[in-house]
Amino acid sequence: MSETYSLEDKGNYYLLTRLNLEAENFHDVLRGISEKLSAKKQDVVLSLASVKALYSSHLAVFVRLHQQIQKIGYRFIITDISPEVKNLLQITQLDSIFMIYNTLDEFLGKGEKNIGAEKNNFEWSVQKMSYDQVKVPCSGSMNLNDSFNELYKSVDDYYYIEFDFSKVRAIDSGSANLLGKIAEKHTVSVKGASEDIIERFRQERIYGKIRLV
Repeated sequence: MSETYSLEDKGNYYLLTRLNLEAENFHDVLRGISEKLSAKKQDVVLSLASVKALYSSHLAVFVRLHQQIQKIGYRFIITDISPEVKNLLQITQLDSIFMIYNTLDEFLGKGEKNIGAEKNNFEWSVQKMSYDQVKVPCSGSMNLNDSFNELYKSVDDYYYIEFDFSKVRAIDSGSANLLGKIAEKHTVSVKGASEDIIERFRQERIYGKIRLV
């Protein structure tokens, strides 16, 4: 427990609450979360229930948190935002970067109680169509782990890559960003993506890099 914030391990995600934005050591939240993530990697949920106003210095910390968590393949989620905070996130366009829920209950109600339960069930295969084209049927939940990195290596020699997401239930920030990097070097199309996955593409700003079919 810290006077600046509270960070609880909920079993499959960390809940960050009671931020004291006026504390001189507010930036210590970065170090505290880094220490937690080094011991156990999982998503981080920030509840802003006690926060009515934010300033640029606070947003800068949130962006760094997002980058820190995304780098290891997990998610930074914000809940319990006031209308004022929501408006600020929209003005700064950070609402397109952060995963945001109006309340923590809304977040939990969307099945997020089982965050991390499907971290290792991602499956894929590579079907060679021609010397420079492959089809990649995928299933499960796409999370940035050894399996996804192995997929990246398997398709790197091909120019045209068609992913079939018909059986993909979810995709995390790390995987979405790696997919964006693949699209920077290759022509990538995605078939059968759900609305939630397409929204993830928008949030991670890779929507225009891939072709939806």
